[in-house]
Amino acid sequence: MRVQQALFAYMDILTKTVLTCVPEPPTEAKPQAVARAKERYDRLLKSAGRAMVGEAKLAMQDLVSNETRIG
Repeated sequence: MRVQQALFAYMDILTKTVLTCVPEPPTEAKPQAVARAKERYDRLLKSAGRAMVGEAKLAMQDLVSNETRIG
């Protein structure tokens, strides 16, 4: 279980680092860019969830449901 948590934390930090380095879109294109990014993020989470089984899958489902309530 700890290995999975560590891997998820690593991927979370890696993703945040990459997103920090990506330049901001022009102001007029930002709403559309944000909408596309949210769609890509949702697809990423769903894809990761499909690849998981057992307790890891339950943890991912919990994460997705928490994202839905927050977002």
